[in-house]
Amino acid sequence: MLKPLLSPRTIGKIQIFTKPEKWQPVLLQNLPPTQLPKEFGGTRGGRRISIGHIPHRDRSFTERLSTTYITVEVGAGKKFELEFTVTQPQTRITWTFETDSYDIAFSINFNREEEVLPTKKCDSHINEEIGNFLCEKAGEYFVTFDNTYSKMRAKTVHYVIDILSPDEDYIKISTA
Repeated sequence: MLKPLLSPRTIGKIQIFTKPEKWQPVLLQNLPPTQLPKEFGGTRGGRRISIGHIPHRDRSFTERLSTTYITVEVGAGKKFELEFTVTQPQTRITWTFETDSYDIAFSINFNREEEVLPTKKCDSHINEEIGNFLCEKAGEYFVTFDNTYSKMRAKTVHYVIDILSPDEDYIKISTA
Protein backbone atom coordinates (compact mmCIF):
# COMPACT_ATOMS: atom_id res chain seq x y z
CA MET A 1 0.00 0.00 0.00
CA LEU A 2 2.82 2.43 0.83
CA LYS A 3 5.33 0.91 -1.55
CA PRO A 4 4.49 3.23 -4.50
CA LEU A 5 5.23 6.22 -2.24
CA LEU A 6 8.68 5.02 -1.19
CA SER A 7 11.93 5.19 -3.09
CA PRO A 8 13.71 1.91 -3.97
CA ARG A 9 16.52 2.89 -1.60
CA THR A 10 14.07 3.27 1.31
CA ILE A 11 12.30 0.03 0.41
CA GLY A 12 15.67 -1.74 0.55
CA LYS A 13 16.09 -0.63 4.19
CA ILE A 14 12.77 -2.04 5.39
CA GLN A 15 12.54 -5.55 6.83
CA ILE A 16 9.29 -6.94 8.20
CA PHE A 17 9.37 -9.86 10.62
CA THR A 18 6.50 -11.69 12.26
CA LYS A 19 8.26 -14.12 14.59
CA PRO A 20 10.90 -13.51 17.27
CA GLU A 21 13.10 -16.29 15.82
CA LYS A 22 13.53 -14.13 12.73
CA TRP A 23 13.80 -10.58 14.11
CA GLN A 24 15.88 -11.24 17.25
CA PRO A 25 19.06 -12.27 15.35
CA VAL A 26 18.80 -9.18 13.14
CA LEU A 27 18.27 -6.96 16.16
CA LEU A 28 21.26 -8.53 17.94
CA GLN A 29 23.45 -7.88 14.87
CA ASN A 30 22.84 -4.16 15.32
CA LEU A 31 22.68 -3.80 19.12
CA PRO A 32 24.66 -5.43 21.94
CA PRO A 33 22.59 -7.82 24.11
CA THR A 34 23.41 -5.76 27.21
CA GLN A 35 21.37 -2.88 25.75
CA LEU A 36 18.28 -4.95 24.96
CA PRO A 37 15.64 -6.12 27.44
CA LYS A 38 15.16 -9.86 27.81
CA GLU A 39 11.86 -9.80 25.91
CA PHE A 40 13.79 -8.58 22.83
CA GLY A 41 16.49 -11.26 23.11
CA GLY A 42 18.95 -9.26 25.19
CA THR A 43 20.35 -9.72 28.67
CA ARG A 44 19.24 -6.43 30.21
CA GLY A 45 16.94 -6.81 33.19
CA GLY A 46 14.82 -4.21 34.85
CA ARG A 47 11.61 -2.55 33.82
CA ARG A 48 9.66 -4.13 31.00
CA ILE A 49 9.24 -1.95 27.94
CA SER A 50 5.66 -1.40 26.91
CA ILE A 51 5.16 -0.30 23.32
CA GLY A 52 1.85 1.24 22.31
CA HIS A 53 0.14 0.40 25.58
CA ILE A 54 -0.76 2.61 28.50
CA PRO A 55 -1.02 0.60 31.72
CA HIS A 56 -4.59 0.16 32.90
CA ARG A 57 -5.39 2.19 35.98
CA ASP A 58 -7.15 0.31 38.70
CA ARG A 59 -10.59 1.19 40.02
CA SER A 60 -9.07 3.03 42.97
CA PHE A 61 -7.89 5.74 40.53
CA THR A 62 -11.49 6.47 39.52
CA GLU A 63 -12.56 6.40 43.15
CA ARG A 64 -9.77 8.83 44.13
CA LEU A 65 -10.73 11.20 41.31
CA SER A 66 -14.27 11.52 42.55
CA THR A 67 -13.23 12.28 46.14
CA THR A 68 -9.90 14.11 46.25
CA TYR A 69 -8.63 15.27 42.86
CA ILE A 70 -9.53 18.52 41.15
CA THR A 71 -9.94 18.16 37.39
CA VAL A 72 -9.10 20.88 34.89
CA GLU A 73 -8.71 20.93 31.12
CA VAL A 74 -5.62 22.74 29.85
CA GLY A 75 -6.33 23.81 26.28
CA ALA A 76 -4.00 23.23 23.36
CA GLY A 77 -1.29 25.89 23.44
CA LYS A 78 -2.41 27.11 26.90
CA LYS A 79 -1.25 27.13 30.53
CA PHE A 80 -3.14 26.61 33.78
CA GLU A 81 -1.64 28.43 36.75
CA LEU A 82 -2.35 28.26 40.48
CA GLU A 83 -1.12 30.94 42.87
CA PHE A 84 -0.27 30.21 46.50
CA THR A 85 0.78 32.70 49.16
CA VAL A 86 3.45 31.24 51.42
CA THR A 87 3.76 33.22 54.63
CA GLN A 88 6.60 31.29 56.29
CA PRO A 89 9.93 29.99 55.02
CA GLN A 90 10.32 26.18 55.16
CA THR A 91 6.74 25.66 53.96
CA ARG A 92 6.44 22.68 51.65
CA ILE A 93 4.33 22.52 48.47
CA THR A 94 3.32 18.95 47.61
CA TRP A 95 1.63 17.71 44.47
CA THR A 96 0.12 14.66 42.89
CA PHE A 97 -1.28 14.73 39.37
CA GLU A 98 -2.23 12.57 36.42
CA THR A 99 -3.45 13.25 32.91
CA ASP A 100 -5.98 11.20 30.96
CA SER A 101 -3.87 11.12 27.81
CA TYR A 102 -0.51 12.50 26.77
CA ASP A 103 2.10 14.39 28.75
CA ILE A 104 1.98 17.84 30.36
CA ALA A 105 4.75 20.20 31.50
CA PHE A 106 4.95 21.26 35.15
CA SER A 107 6.85 24.03 36.93
CA ILE A 108 6.90 26.26 40.01
CA ASN A 109 7.87 29.94 39.97
CA PHE A 110 8.51 32.33 42.85
CA ASN A 111 6.99 35.82 42.47
CA ARG A 112 6.40 34.99 38.77
CA GLU A 113 9.94 35.83 37.63
CA GLU A 114 12.11 33.26 39.42
CA GLU A 115 11.79 29.67 38.22
CA VAL A 116 12.41 27.58 41.35
CA LEU A 117 11.34 24.24 39.86
CA PRO A 118 12.24 24.22 36.14
CA THR A 119 9.65 23.28 33.54
CA LYS A 120 9.66 19.54 32.92
CA LYS A 121 7.46 17.44 30.66
CA CYS A 122 5.86 14.68 32.71
CA ASP A 123 4.49 11.41 31.34
CA SER A 124 1.65 11.65 33.83
CA HIS A 125 -0.67 9.71 31.52
CA ILE A 126 1.47 6.64 32.28
CA ASN A 127 2.46 7.17 35.92
CA GLU A 128 1.12 9.43 38.61
CA GLU A 129 3.47 12.38 39.16
CA ILE A 130 4.21 12.95 42.86
CA GLY A 131 6.60 15.50 44.32
CA ASN A 132 7.28 18.31 46.74
CA PHE A 133 9.18 21.56 46.94
CA LEU A 134 10.57 23.28 50.04
CA CYS A 135 9.90 27.03 49.92
CA GLU A 136 13.00 28.75 51.30
CA LYS A 137 11.32 32.14 51.51
CA ALA A 138 7.87 33.64 51.96
CA GLY A 139 6.07 35.07 48.94
CA GLU A 140 3.87 34.16 46.01
CA TYR A 141 4.43 30.76 44.39
CA PHE A 142 2.92 29.87 41.01
CA VAL A 143 2.33 26.22 40.11
CA THR A 144 1.89 25.83 36.35
CA PHE A 145 0.57 23.04 34.16
CA ASP A 146 1.96 24.03 30.76
CA ASN A 147 0.53 22.75 27.47
CA THR A 148 1.90 25.53 25.24
CA TYR A 149 4.05 23.05 23.27
CA SER A 150 0.96 21.10 22.18
CA LYS A 151 -0.76 22.92 19.35
CA MET A 152 -3.49 20.30 18.70
CA ARG A 153 -4.36 18.53 21.95
CA ALA A 154 -5.98 19.75 25.14
CA LYS A 155 -4.97 17.82 28.28
CA THR A 156 -7.21 16.81 31.17
CA VAL A 157 -5.28 17.08 34.44
CA HIS A 158 -6.40 15.59 37.76
CA TYR A 159 -4.44 17.15 40.62
CA VAL A 160 -4.09 17.69 44.34
CA ILE A 161 -1.76 20.39 45.60
CA ASP A 162 -1.24 20.78 49.33
CA ILE A 163 0.70 23.21 51.49
CA LEU A 164 2.56 21.85 54.53
CA SER A 165 3.36 24.64 56.95
CA PRO A 166 6.44 24.20 59.17
CA ASP A 167 4.44 24.86 62.38
CA GLU A 168 1.14 23.22 61.43
CA ASP A 169 0.54 19.56 60.75
CA TYR A 170 -1.27 19.87 57.43
CA ILE A 171 -3.17 22.55 55.55
CA LYS A 172 -5.06 21.53 52.44
CA ILE A 173 -5.68 24.42 50.07
CA SER A 174 -6.14 22.94 46.61
CA THR A 175 -8.23 25.29 44.52
CA ALA A 176 -9.54 25.28 41.00
